[in-house]
Order: sequence, then C-alpha cells, then structure tokens
Amino acid sequence: DELGVSLSPLREALMSLSAERLVDVEAQRGFRMPPVSEAALKEITTLRIEFESMALRAAMEHGDLAWESGIAAALHRLLGTGRAPSGSGLQAWESAHRAFHMSLLSACAMPLLLNFCSLLHDHSDRYRRLFLRTHAGDRDVPGEHTRIAELTMARKVDQACALLRQHIARTGVNVRRALT
Repeated sequence: DELGVSLSPLREALMSLSAERLVDVEAQRGFRMPPVSEAALKEITTLRIEFESMALRAAMEHGDLAWESGIAAALHRLLGTGRAPSGSGLQAWESAHRAFHMSLLSACAMPLLLNFCSLLHDHSDRYRRLFLRTHAGDRDVPGEHTRIAELTMARKVDQACALLRQHIARTGVNVRRALT
C-alpha cells in the first residue's frame, strides 16, 4: 500500500528474483532471503573471478573508443561518489561500483556471459553490503579500480585480468573473514 503496488506485480517480481536464486520461495509461507553462507560466498567469488576475467579478455579484444569512454565515465562517477558506510551513500556507491564493473565487460560480445556476470555481481553485492555495514576497506579500492581501468584501456590483457581477479578474490576473502 505504501508504495502503491498491488500484490500481483510484487509476487511476479519476487518469482523472477527466485528464478535467479536471489529470493527463496517457501510453499504456503511466502518469500525469504536465502541464508548467508561461507560456501555460497566462495562459489559466487570463484564464478565471478572466472566469468569476469573471461568477459574482460573478450571486451578488450572487441572494445572500441566508445567502450573506453564508457569505462572512463563510469570510473569518474565511481571515484566521485565516495563510499559511505550506509544508507543512500552506500546505495549510490554500490550503483556506481556496479556500473564501473559492468562497463569493463560491456564490449565482450557475449550477451549470455554478460548476463551471468551481472547476476553474479547481484549475488556478490549482497555479501559486500553486509561487510561494508560494519567494516572499512582494508586497501586502496579506488586505486585498484583506477589501475584496472588503465590496464584495460591500454589493452594489457594479462595484467588487467590478473588485477581484476585479485580485486574480486580479495573482496571475497575479506567478506568471508567477516562472516566467520
């Protein structure tokens, strides 16, 4: 009622989220967030590392000046947003962060892979948000993002992919430590 949405579109949206395993459906009970687990985080992190580095490699092969401009714009927005610990500041940063990561991959010329990367990013966001509510970053994340963008636009494939892999892995390790 508060949002002016009837139950049918809300139920349809929740069913779509359940198809992506972002929401669990319990018969006769409704919808719930899936439980947070170390095993799920490890799987999400592993898949993100593999799929995003594959997509980045392909994007560097197919990317053009417009793609590079999109990366530069997304990085500028991300660096200008700043990371606030909660509320609308965190939401703005997460939105800019997602846009940056997806801009890196956007020229991969494989829509299905890009969709997988987007879905994995959604799953990863959930864990990162839990972490960021109570922890500060342990490293120079803006510097990492800048260096990934520079290496990508310079088409230094192996270096860009290696740094992206480290970037995703380190976040996974930090969040996993916080969970345990």
